Amino acid sequence: MKQFSIKGLEELLSKDAYYTSIIKQDNKDLFLDKCNWLVSKILKVQQQYEKGINELVNIHSDTLKKYLGDRYYKIIINSLVAVKIISINKTHSSGRFSYSYSIAYFSDKEDIMLVPVKTKRFRNKLINQSSESLKKISDNYLLKKIINNTAKLHLINSRKNYLYDFKDDLKWDKNQPEDEYIIVWYEDNVQLRLNKYDAYFDAFRELNKSIEAIDVCSLPVYFNPIISDLGRVYHLATSVPRLIREGFLTKTNEEIWEVDMASAQPSILMLEWLKYLNLKNQLTEKEKDEAALCLKLILGGEVYKHIKDNSSYLANIDYPKMKKNILTSLNSKIKSKINSSKLSKEIKILFPSFISWINRMKTSKGHEAVSHLGQSSEANIFVEVYKGLPDDIFSLIIHDCILTTKDNTRMVKTLLMNRVKELYKGVIKKETNLDKLFKVDIVSKAKPDY
Repeated sequence: MKQFSIKGLEELLSKDAYYTSIIKQDNKDLFLDKCNWLVSKILKVQQQYEKGINELVNIHSDTLKKYLGDRYYKIIINSLVAVKIISINKTHSSGRFSYSYSIAYFSDKEDIMLVPVKTKRFRNKLINQSSESLKKISDNYLLKKIINNTAKLHLINSRKNYLYDFKDDLKWDKNQPEDEYIIVWYEDNVQLRLNKYDAYFDAFRELNKSIEAIDVCSLPVYFNPIISDLGRVYHLATSVPRLIREGFLTKTNEEIWEVDMASAQPSILMLEWLKYLNLKNQLTEKEKDEAALCLKLILGGEVYKHIKDNSSYLANIDYPKMKKNILTSLNSKIKSKINSSKLSKEIKILFPSFISWINRMKTSKGHEAVSHLGQSSEANIFVEVYKGLPDDIFSLIIHDCILTTKDNTRMVKTLLMNRVKELYKGVIKKETNLDKLFKVDIVSKAKPDY
């Protein structure tokens, strides 16, 4: 069992009065284990909420007491603050949010490392906690299915897959060939992102040694999965960076594929609008024409393409940024700079009735209602299909896509198409071809290393 630590932690703590006062080596080791737990916990919460390494995250005092001890947790925190390993913000609100913490010390990627738990006492504590986490998860079929399938992942032993993505941001040792990937310097903003990649890479390489769900719960990057009020599931695999995901195979040496929905969020919102129109007694000719256009774009998987092709603002913007800008526009407040932007005006010209319906929703329920509707409808499609997949195949849900092996993509796609027809039966006819609404593509980009 391993935890994250800071390189040279023992040497840094040798300057701390409390640590140097500990006489027995076993007690010193236990103190180090607890320090490493706090470093790991901060990193874990930062990764869970997509925060940078220097960004503050809340950790409740009850959690700190449970792992570090009622009497000693403040001592451990004070020692780490004293040697500038962590920073603490003592602003808090009783019953609302607790003290917040961040990592304060690092200079390059080698400062954050995985180390074994030193003492049997703390190892047993972590094992017991992992067992408790797994037991709690096992009471929920959906979460248990996700953890069991996460345990089936195998990560290839090469950092090249994601390091190359940083190539333009890093300085390389001129005396080394580029394929050796010897990095000698980073900018801080690049470092924050690279630390996250390295954390997941190191953790999932540890998981390669096991097929047991309990070992997923023991990973230093692990956090308890949650099902949101909207039905979305947030779990370890959803937080794995895309370039790390491309290094995955299954433990049976199969490539991983994905089945996802084309232009998922706008397509789902348009389907909800079409369902709303279906309940109206009479439509104007303009509404009929717009509804026909929207349905055509949904079925062709071309909602994003249509907006981009008809937007001067998006003409020279790459796909990820284009997608983000469109979603931001759809979800923004009515009275905001975003909603009055050139892009928002262009979208409103393209889909006037649809955007009017969106704006009425924002006015009556708040602008958050748009993203809430999109996410809850998304979950109603993907989560329900995922729960019905056979337990003996590899499958993982990542919000608006399902990962599986190539042989099972046809089954998954068919179930997703049938689910959409079921939910929107007043909008989509039973015989309608939804083949272009759902895309199948390979995730694994690497070859086996064993």
